[in-house]
Amino acid sequence: MTGVQTCALPISVGENAVVTVAGTLDVDSTSTATLNGRVRAVSGGLLAGAGADVSNGVTSDVTAGFGANARIAARSILVNAGNVLEKPSVSGGNVKGGTGGLISGASASSVTTVSFDTKVDVGAGAVISGTGTEATAGEFVLAADNRIRAVDSVAFTTGGALSGARAQSIVKTTQDKATVAVGTGARLTSPGDIEMSARGSGSVNVATNVETYGVATVATGNSVAEIRPVNLVTIGSGALVAATGNVLVSTGTDTAFNRDAYALTARMDSFAGSVIPIDDIDSDATL
Repeated sequence: MTGVQTCALPISVGENAVVTVAGTLDVDSTSTATLNGRVRAVSGGLLAGAGADVSNGVTSDVTAGFGANARIAARSILVNAGNVLEKPSVSGGNVKGGTGGLISGASASSVTTVSFDTKVDVGAGAVISGTGTEATAGEFVLAADNRIRAVDSVAFTTGGALSGARAQSIVKTTQDKATVAVGTGARLTSPGDIEMSARGSGSVNVATNVETYGVATVATGNSVAEIRPVNLVTIGSGALVAATGNVLVSTGTDTAFNRDAYALTARMDSFAGSVIPIDDIDSDATL
């Protein structure tokens, strides 16, 4: 069973555009992907074998911002680019099954891969101006944010005089990038504060369970929870960022230095009810 979601979501005020707003200019580009899979497999016989695989993937490129040489003026300027993955828990697990026979074998796998490229982009030569006075200044915020919430579980049981099982549960990022980029020669000014942030958060819980029964059994498996965030704020050569208040720049934290929240759990359980048990199991949580 395979599910793949691909998204490209660019929202931008075009090159050389002139936009004047008395109130708030809000440019928001956010993609939310919800995915999951569920497989059940049972096999029995003198010689029995079963395989169950679930593969999920999401690739999402999201951009919000202003084109080269755009001229923007507004009391409040809010630009947000965001990517969100939701993979909720499934009753009974994502993959569950079993085999039974004189000689039996089983294989179960659930793999989810995530690629996020999220960017707020101010083009070269763009002039972005917050209007008003220090007393009446609005917000000036450029923010890129990635959020990953995923639960995955695999359980398989096999029994026979000779039995073996392999199982894995994996949730990992191939790219998890959030960027705020101010182009060469761009000008950002505000009578209040200017805030630029590239951030993320994640909660991933994976679990694998393998049970084997027989005279001689072999069980192998692994659980992997892996998020590798890259958060960047870049200001090009010749660019100007000027605020009467504060210029607040943060990556991986808020402006009060509270770090982004990540919680990763990987669990691998194996039980062998046999005279000759052989296990090769591993679990890994990486941030």
